[in-house]
Amino acid sequence: MDLNDLFQSVMAGGLPGQLGQIAGVDDSQQAESAASTIFSTLMGAIQKNSSTPEGAEALNAALERDHDGSILDNLSGLLSGNAQPQNSNSTNGVGILGHLFGNKQGNVVNAVSQQTGLDASKIMNMMVMMAPIVMGMLGKAKNQT
Repeated sequence: MDLNDLFQSVMAGGLPGQLGQIAGVDDSQQAESAASTIFSTLMGAIQKNSSTPEGAEALNAALERDHDGSILDNLSGLLSGNAQPQNSNSTNGVGILGHLFGNKQGNVVNAVSQQTGLDASKIMNMMVMMAPIVMGMLGKAKNQT
C-alpha cells in the first residue's frame, strides 16, 4: 500500500480544512499546504528514526501496541471530540512528536512554520493532531501487508 495514496484518501473530504480550523488557520489552501508539509516532515522523521535496527523495532512495537489504523475509522468524530479512542496512546500527538523529534521539536516546528508562512503555534497544533493520523496510516498499511 502506497502511503502517499493513503494520505490523499485520508485527507480527502475537507480534513485539512478541519485540522486548520481547529488549529486556527482560516485559509483552507494554507491548511492543505501545511498538512502536506507536516506529513512529509513526519514521514521523514519516521524514516530516519527507523533506519536503525533499534528504531525499526521501536516503531514496530508502537504500531503493534498503539497504532492499528482504527483511528482512521472516525477522524471527524475524534477531532470534534464526539468520539474517544479505545486506546488513548493512539491519539497522543505530543508523545509521538517527542519520540520523533526529541529536543529538536522546536526547530522542526519553526522550520515548517517558515516553509508554510503559518505561525509556529498553529503548526504545532496541526502537528499534534496529524502525528496520530500518520501513525494510524502506518499501522493500517502494516496490517494490510
